[in-house]
Amino acid sequence: MCLSTVYLEKGDQKEMIMEEVAEVEAEDNGFRLISLMGEEKFLKGRVKRIDFITEHSLVIES
Repeated sequence: MCLSTVYLEKGDQKEMIMEEVAEVEAEDNGFRLISLMGEEKFLKGRVKRIDFITEHSLVIES
């Protein structure tokens, strides 16, 4: 099973928003993040980078 960590990038700063993300849904001008345990968060922004090989991460730029 491949789970990801989602980060929000603002300028030079990168903040971890959620770990163990199992699902990402595009919604309006952002993304709904859903964790393995069913926790949900909404994050405004656009995708900057997806790395499913080394970091298992998604970086969203605000």
